[in-house]
Amino acid sequence: AQVSLLRRLRQGRLFLFWSTVPGQERSSRLVGRLQGHSSKLKGLAWDAESKVLFSTGDDKNVCAWDVATGRCVATWQAGESWVLGCRLVAGAPLLVTWGRDKMIKLWSVKTQMI
Repeated sequence: AQVSLLRRLRQGRLFLFWSTVPGQERSSRLVGRLQGHSSKLKGLAWDAESKVLFSTGDDKNVCAWDVATGRCVATWQAGESWVLGCRLVAGAPLLVTWGRDKMIKLWSVKTQMI
């Protein structure tokens, strides 16, 4: 049976992830806790294969997470103020972020550079 990440719960600086088999949502199990931001989390973006998760927060940072290990594999400052959200560009290794500083930025996920 294929296992997919189903939902998330934000609790301050901690994301909790559950896994479920499609059609058996009542039997979900906790599969990971991702901790790495120093303040409140604001946004999430999955890569197309659900192997990497990007998160943004009030700490002005973007974190890239290896979902299989639960480790933060990259962190970079993405703004002068809170980074409110992020989205991956379909078909390209690019991440869009936006923040309270009213800036929209396009990042290479490979180099973490604009």
